[in-house]
Amino acid sequence: MKISCSNLMLPGNNLTEQATLLYKWGYGGIALFMNYCQWNEELHEEILNLRENTGIIPCEFAFTDEIYGHLMSDNIDLRKKSRDEKCISEWPKSVVKLARSLSWNLHTAHRILCCCFIPIRK
Repeated sequence: MKISCSNLMLPGNNLTEQATLLYKWGYGGIALFMNYCQWNEELHEEILNLRENTGIIPCEFAFTDEIYGHLMSDNIDLRKKSRDEKCISEWPKSVVKLARSLSWNLHTAHRILCCCFIPIRK
């Protein structure tokens, strides 16, 4: 059985450092949670090369926005806002294009664009 861990739970300055730690600890995958406002081409390339460079497979991917993580907030307005679902068409086109270019299936829930996939063995 292989196990994975979320990048949000790991030390490290970038995904490559985090994935290297996971490999050292015996993990097989990494779940990636990214704020789409911080997305850039360098990060895109790092993710595309993560398996080759570290041996760790990105096994889950979720784009989030600034409201992510507030489903149980004490602030009722913030909690309500975080539960408003957004359709994919409302997300920046660059984010949707990226997810589709990586051949992931898209769905949204609680303001998260989840792109889950099972790696294909070569």
